Amino acid sequence: MTAPATAAGTAMLEVAGVVAGYVSDADVLAGVDISVDRGELVTVVGPNGAGKSTLLKVIVGLLRPRAGSVRLRGRRLDRLAPHEIVSRGVGYVPQLENVFPSLTVQENLEMSAARTPRDEARRRIDELLALFPAIAPARRRPAGLLSGGERQMVAMARALVPRPEVLLLDEPSAGLSPEYVELVFQKIVEIRRTGVSVLVVEQNARRALALSDRGYVLELGRKRFEGTGPALLENETVVELYLGRRQGGV
Repeated sequence: MTAPATAAGTAMLEVAGVVAGYVSDADVLAGVDISVDRGELVTVVGPNGAGKSTLLKVIVGLLRPRAGSVRLRGRRLDRLAPHEIVSRGVGYVPQLENVFPSLTVQENLEMSAARTPRDEARRRIDELLALFPAIAPARRRPAGLLSGGERQMVAMARALVPRPEVLLLDEPSAGLSPEYVELVFQKIVEIRRTGVSVLVVEQNARRALALSDRGYVLELGRKRFEGTGPALLENETVVELYLGRRQGGV
């Protein structure tokens, strides 16, 4: 199931030895190494405060690392501004404030196609509304009037408009109804099948790892475990410390 690495064994996305934090005397990330190969679905899990969302902010340029590097196809990203990183092929869906509530669904998508020729942008938006049919009937409605699950669909579609090579998703299932939780995970798998590499930070660890090629467990800003999704779900220590046992077994 694991997708092949890029040429010469180089990962599509590589984070190496990243140290980062929000104040000068406190590191949230303390030397994190992760990678995502071409077409892979990789999930990062861990307790609150482990540094999962901070990791995504470093990758997309919202937070500069104090040490270490972030590379896309071998090229440094960590010295670039967020808009430059997006233009290099990284899409990002934050957990909160990920749509423009006063704009319609159509306008939200058009905002991400501002630098795309009109005919191409129209075709791309139609493609994404086909990928996310739950929001197609609401394309003329303000995004702020949609349900949480529908807004998440809009946010994911917005991030895909520029055809990123890597998509970063921060807690995509948080606060959604069970129906939309399942739909979000279904769409993540569909996005991966189109060839987009996907890096997910997710509290619904069991569901996400079950779908993932590989996963990482962060704790206190450090990588504690890594492995295939199924292997992490079967790891006794990971289950006991981070997932919790279900009644009757793992």
